[in-house]
Amino acid sequence: MKSHETLLAESEAIIYDIAQHEGFELVDVEFHREPGGLVLRVLIDRPSGGVTVQNCSDISRQIGDVLEVKDIIAFPYSLEVSSPGLNRPLKKPQDFATRIGETVSITTLEPFDGRKHFKGRITRLEDGVIGIEIDGCGFSVPLAAVKKAHVEYDFSKLKHPKKKH
Repeated sequence: MKSHETLLAESEAIIYDIAQHEGFELVDVEFHREPGGLVLRVLIDRPSGGVTVQNCSDISRQIGDVLEVKDIIAFPYSLEVSSPGLNRPLKKPQDFATRIGETVSITTLEPFDGRKHFKGRITRLEDGVIGIEIDGCGFSVPLAAVKKAHVEYDFSKLKHPKKKH
């Protein structure tokens, strides 16, 4: 039986090719157990125009067909394809580089500067190290140490239309 890492790597390579061919960016692939069973979750995005429900359906059908023909996953699982949404996960160096100046939430594998959780503004990405500013203090987090990261949005800064009386 294939290991979890092997299944994920083989599946991700196929999914990447399909996403690229169809003009999408593969944001993330996760394979894990949930209460309803095993789930292969795929996040796709498109630089211009975003992702529609129909796009997700089309990509899902293609992924499912290819994975079935290649017999990559030999047990029952659910396939979910969606857009990353507002709290887009950050995985690759380019994800962090394009978010300089934005607020992110980062969880590390082990503590750095006495903490594992960082929520602040990305100031730089140099030599595999993310610069993040939190309340005026600068921190350096090695990209290799990031367990999980995503963009944080401050909805309080959205302008609300004035109500007419």
